[in-house]
Order: sequence, then structure tokens, then C-alpha cells
Amino acid sequence: MRKFILILILTSYTFTAFTQTANHWETAISANDTWKYFVGTSQPTAGWTQLNYSESSWLSGTGGFGYGDNDDGTIIAKSISVFLRKKFTIKDLSKFTKAVLHGDFDDGFIAYLNGVEIARYAMNGTLPTYDTPAASFHEANLYQGLQPETFEISKEILKKVMINGENILAIQVHNENASSSDLSSNFFLSFGIVDNSVIYSTPPSWFVAPVPFSTNLPIISLTTNGLTIPDEPRIVANMAVINNKDKLNTLDDAPNEYNSRVTIELRGSSSLSFPKKSYSLETQDPLGENLNVSLLGMPAENDWILYAPYTDKALIRNTISYKLARDLGKYAPRTHFCELFLNGQYQGIYELTEKIKPDKNRVDIDDMYSFETYGYELTGGYMLKFDRTDAGNNGWYTANYVPIAYHYPDMYTIAEEQRNYIKSFVTEFEATLVSSNFEHPTNGYAKYIDTESFIDFFFINEITKNVDGYRLSSFLYKEKLTDGGKINMGPVWDFNLGCGNADYFDGGALSGFSYLLNSYAAPMWWQRLLESEVYTTQLKCKWEAMRKTKLNTDTIFAYIDSTVAYLNDAQKRNYQKWNILNQYVWPNEYIGGTYENEISYLKTWINNRMNWLDANMPGTCAVNSISENENQFNGLKIYPNPFSENISIEFYAQEMAEYEVRITNITGQIVHSEIQKVLAQTTIEFRWNAKANNQMPVESGFYICQILKNGQLETSQKIVKQ
Repeated sequence: MRKFILILILTSYTFTAFTQTANHWETAISANDTWKYFVGTSQPTAGWTQLNYSESSWLSGTGGFGYGDNDDGTIIAKSISVFLRKKFTIKDLSKFTKAVLHGDFDDGFIAYLNGVEIARYAMNGTLPTYDTPAASFHEANLYQGLQPETFEISKEILKKVMINGENILAIQVHNENASSSDLSSNFFLSFGIVDNSVIYSTPPSWFVAPVPFSTNLPIISLTTNGLTIPDEPRIVANMAVINNKDKLNTLDDAPNEYNSRVTIELRGSSSLSFPKKSYSLETQDPLGENLNVSLLGMPAENDWILYAPYTDKALIRNTISYKLARDLGKYAPRTHFCELFLNGQYQGIYELTEKIKPDKNRVDIDDMYSFETYGYELTGGYMLKFDRTDAGNNGWYTANYVPIAYHYPDMYTIAEEQRNYIKSFVTEFEATLVSSNFEHPTNGYAKYIDTESFIDFFFINEITKNVDGYRLSSFLYKEKLTDGGKINMGPVWDFNLGCGNADYFDGGALSGFSYLLNSYAAPMWWQRLLESEVYTTQLKCKWEAMRKTKLNTDTIFAYIDSTVAYLNDAQKRNYQKWNILNQYVWPNEYIGGTYENEISYLKTWINNRMNWLDANMPGTCAVNSISENENQFNGLKIYPNPFSENISIEFYAQEMAEYEVRITNITGQIVHSEIQKVLAQTTIEFRWNAKANNQMPVESGFYICQILKNGQLETSQKIVKQ
């Protein structure tokens, strides 16, 4: 643990003081000044934050105050807290324009100006007692060559507390635990001066004069009323959203999209260890009821995620992955970049993201209630998730022992009949997969799954070579029978470790498939599906079609370039706050040193990965350019191929049977089906007019012609409509 350094620089007022432009900056209080201090082996007497408090019993010493790390001005006995006071004089408020509080600390603090709280970090409650531990660990920054934390003070507080004459800055600093090996507390207080007057001292060499904050990104400001946001349960806070459509957003702008109550908690698993935290929040009305609101152009809902890109130094891996999924025609969470302030402290670039849940504008499945335990109502909709779980009451294990958890209804609300139904359905699908008849067009795997959703899910996870793909943060849902009743993979989620950003499981390597990871295995579903010629044909054909359009590398790069341009100014502020571009942040495969290098690496990696997938994507989808195509299956002829409107399918039936000609698109959807019952040794002729098709529109592109005998697939052939 390390030291604590603060700097106070006040922001503009509505009267003469704090409204003018600063001519220069000066430091009123420095860490190496003489302070009054009280070691927190007991509680200081009441009123210790007030100007008129008698501090005669307190000790005096040079800041900072701490132990164990050889950078303290005054070494104190081991304790969980220390209380500090430092007076300063203001002769003429009209010469002051701004103030900001910086801090370099270990581990939490609350600062007061003339008895009024002006900033805090990792401390819960009003005037916490001396034995209260900090709510989280915080390492000092300055000794690492980093900037100290910055705490903007609101105009309203400054106007209320600043006075001509003597003022007092009081701070309590707390350790995370009583047995900690160090404690640190260093402080600086600085002001912007409107003229050439010399009042205090020159600021530290690392000091950078603050400038009015403005951004082309929306601003989200969270205020927690003195509470630290926990992992759980949620706390009540206020969220203000500034999103001007025709000008830059500034902190002085009035909130114009939302300014009301939220409940909020930390979110994530391994990412909880990062200093830049992600949050899960719910918008509520003043009475605490769910409040559906549209935020940053996204459809109205009440559940949202504030995702903090940290280990992803390109900042955009999630956004790219979700957009590619939407471009393939599937729902994926919508996102919007913003810049976040928490209790006045700048937190950097965040992504406001839709939380995955059943909703007409998100995962559009029917609601499930605990009383829906029979008939069609029992058949959907369900949401499941491959993720860290002990299965048990929250799910079960797949055929190759991958945990699968209940997501909706969750383990607390799902009825026993619903548990049994969805588990039996998935288990029956797996049993069919491993059977010898798994390719049967009506009773095989296609009976249970939406094939296209599996293909699209495969594409996104393999394009990004997501080391968490298939096994963690992987959603699937099942529709009600009236909506098709099948398992759909998705929505896709959590790709911050994709696109070459992981140094384990060969995450940085350009070759190899993610679904074949040896450790923490993925479900065997994809391995088995890729043994099906019908499935791989659909896979390959859609890949080739999409590579010409939505998955074209130039198309992807154009989106990356436009997003990077949008983030250009904000990313500089983000990396002033989080100075990590030259550091390893778990589990970085690459350390670029600059944002530009991170983007260059990302684009190069995607380009090379797509080239590898082009050469290694399973399946065959070759176009036969001749007008007549003859197949070894009983003299099958399909002509003309390619065709524009009419196509003929002919073959010889050696035995009496029922034959079906089925035309599907590359995603497996049937666009035409025709059945004939014939005698043995008969030539069968099918004629199809695509223009007159009455099942679904037939656009130009690749299609599959399947021949089935008595319901069993005999052969398939690719056809092309011009």
C-alpha cells in the first residue's frame, strides 16, 4: 500500500469568485508542510473537521503520515487510520477562480473543507469512526510515476464553504485492514489565481492546470451520496446524463436525458480486480419502482451496464463484436460510448450497454412465469448461460461436463417443471447429436436448434478467437413452440479478451479454432455439428457470402476507423487517467505503448485472422459455372445452374419410395419443398419457378437443393440464383 496525495483546485461560481479565467496556479498546502495529526488508535473528539475545533492535543509533523514504505514525512505507529488538519488563509476571494482535489493515497479517505465533505474514496458512511476499514484497496500513484487522483469539487459546495480569512482542510485516511504493512497520506491544495498576485507557492512539477471539461461523447455522472459502490447488494445513487445533439457536452450543462435515481453495483468476475470498475445499474422512479427510459438513443429499458474497457486498450473490442453480430442479422447488445464521472471524479471512457434479458427490443422471447408448468406455455422462453457455476441448483452439466446455468427464469424463480423441461430438451438434443441419425432433416439436430444462430455465434467467436467463447459468458435461449421452439445461440457477450488480447490458450495466435480449446472445454456441440456435411455447407456458404459484404475486411476497418476518430480526444483523457499503455494489464498479449499502436495491432490481427479463416473455414461451397450439373446420385441433374427463374431437378428412382426435393437458403430455412411418391425404376422430374415461390421470397444468392428419400437425406447440391 502507498501514500495519499491530494490537490484541491476549485471550480467556477455564479458570483465574482470562481468565475474568471485563471492567470496562473498556486499551491496553498503542500504534502511537506507542517500538519496537525491524530493517529487513529481511538476516535478524535467531535467537531474535528470544523475550523474552530481545538487541536491543541494533536501532534504536529511533516506530511505525509504513514509507515512501511520509506516515503513518509512523519512515521506513525501502525494503525488503521490517521486524521489530519491544515489551516490556510484567503485574503481576497475575488482573486480565486478554480480548485480541484488530487490524491495519492493508501487506501481510502474523506476530505472536508470547513467541515463540509468535498471528496471521498472507498469509504462508507457519514464521519466513519477511526476503526472503519477502507472499502477497497488503493495503491498510490506518484511513486510509480503516475498522476495522483483528481477530485473535482462542485460549484455549489465551493460557494457554500469558502470564506475570506482562515479556512481548514481536514482529512481522514483509512487502511484497508488493521494488519496492513503500510499506510500513506500526502496532500496538496492548489488554487487558480485570476491576476499576477503571488499568494502561495508554485505547484508541484507534476501539476497540470485543469481546463474546462468538454467532450463530443455523452457525459454520465454518478453521485453515491458518500457510499462506496459494492459488489452486492446494490446501493441507491443518482445518475445524470448529458447528451447534446448539436454541440459539445460540458459538465456545466444541465442533464437533458436523465437525472434521477438508480440502484447500482459492481459487475464482472476477473475484471473486478481492475481499478477501473464496471457497473450494473437499474433506472428507477423516486419510489424505487423500475423505470424504463431510453438512454443515448437505445430503446427504453431499466437494466443497463456501464462497461469499463481496461485490459482492452483499443477500447472497442466489445463494440466491434456486437456490431458484427447485428450485421449478421442477430440481436446483440447495443452500446454507446460515454465519459463517466463518479462523485465528481473523472473515470474515463465507458460503454453504456444493454443488459442481456428478455425484452421485445432485446432477446425477444415470451415471459416465463412460475405457474406456466404445462402445455405450450411450458416450452419457452428460456435463457441459459455457459459460465462459471457449480451447476447444482443453478443448472446442470452438458454431455462433456460443461456447466450450463439457468439465466431466465433464474434459479430462484424457475419452477421444478420448468427445470425438468428445459434440461430434458437440451439433453435430448445432445443425445440426437451423438446418434448415427443426427443429420436427419426432420428428426436430427435441426429439430432442436436454429442452425443459423449457431453458425453466426461460431463466426463471431472464431473471428475474434475469443478465449472465453463457448464456455464463459455464452448465452442461449429457447423459444416457445408457437415461435418455433428451437434453441438459439446468443446473444454474444464479452469480447474484451478477443482479437489477440489474451496471452493464454493461444489467444494471440492467428491460427486455430476457439471451440477446440483443450482446457475449460467448450460444449461438444460444435465439434459434432461440424461433422455434418449439410451444416458445414451452410456454414461455408454463409461465410463466403458475408465475406463479400458485412464481414468484408474493408467494411470492418471502416467501422474501426470511424469509431477511433469519434474517440480521438476522449481516449487521450482516458489514458491520462489510466496510464497503462506501456504496462502489462492481465492478460495482454501485446503492449503497444500508444493508442495508435494498439489500433494498428488490432487491425493487423483481424486482417490476418480473417485470412486464416478464409483458408480453414470448414465446408465446401464451390460454384459450378456450367449450365448443367450432373451428380453421381442416380444421375441427378440440376439445370440451369446458376439459374435466374426456373430450375429443373431430375434423377432416377431405383425403388418405390417417397421423394422430397427441398430448397433451403444457406442458413437452413426452407424456401421450397415438393414431395412425389413414385414406383421403382422411374425418372423423377421436379420443376421450380422461383419467381412464383409462395413460401418465402427468393433473392439472388446461394441455395441448397436437398434430395430426401422416405425422410432420409440422400444428397445435397449447391445451386445459385442469379
